[in-house]
Amino acid sequence: MAKKKKEILELDPIAQILDPDDSAPVTLFDENGDPQIFDQIAVIPLDDELYAILHPTDVDDPEEVWVFAFVDIGDETCLITEQNEDVINKVFDKFEALLGEEESKK
Repeated sequence: MAKKKKEILELDPIAQILDPDDSAPVTLFDENGDPQIFDQIAVIPLDDELYAILHPTDVDDPEEVWVFAFVDIGDETCLITEQNEDVINKVFDKFEALLGEEESKK
C-alpha cells in the first residue's frame, strides 16, 4: 500500500492536466489528505485565469463535474475547487463554445 501512495505522490497533477498529450486520470488530495481520482475533461482559459473541468471517478453520474481554479499560493500553483456559481457558469459557457468551435471544424 505504501508503494501505491508513493507512486501517486510522484505525479504532478498540474503538469499532468496542462499536458495536452496526457489524458490519464488525475489524483488530487482532499483536505484530509485522502486521494480522489478524476477524469480530465478540459482546461479552460477565462478572463486571464485558468480552470480545469474534472469528473470524479467514484460518482455514478457521468455528467457530474467539478471546476477547479489554478491559484498561485506562494511559490506554488494549486488547484482549488471553484465555489463561485457565476464563474462556474462562465467556465461551462466557454467550454460549450469551444466544443462548438471544434464541431464546426469537422
